[in-house]
Amino acid sequence: MDPRCVEAHAYCTMFCALAFRQAEGVDGYRLPRYPGHSINEAVGFMARGEEAQIGRRACGYPKRIVRHVLIHSDFDEDDTAWLCTTISAFLCILERPLGRERRR
Repeated sequence: MDPRCVEAHAYCTMFCALAFRQAEGVDGYRLPRYPGHSINEAVGFMARGEEAQIGRRACGYPKRIVRHVLIHSDFDEDDTAWLCTTISAFLCILERPLGRERRR
């Protein structure tokens, strides 16, 4: 790990862990485990803005994260871009099983 990225990585880990816990609490069931390749694939789709793969709603996540989540952060431009992409991909993955359960 690049020591310059430790703060951004810790922030991302904490955000995703809290979001995961909140999602499980609200929905009342354990969410599935996500293999690393699924997460990496979603990050790639998000970074490229592949709407067909992730959906129009998910394509807007990075802008909303900058506007509502990283408001008072001191991350540089590269870390901010990484956080927006990674957190967005995580939310996109997390939203899929939750949406399926609600439709049933």
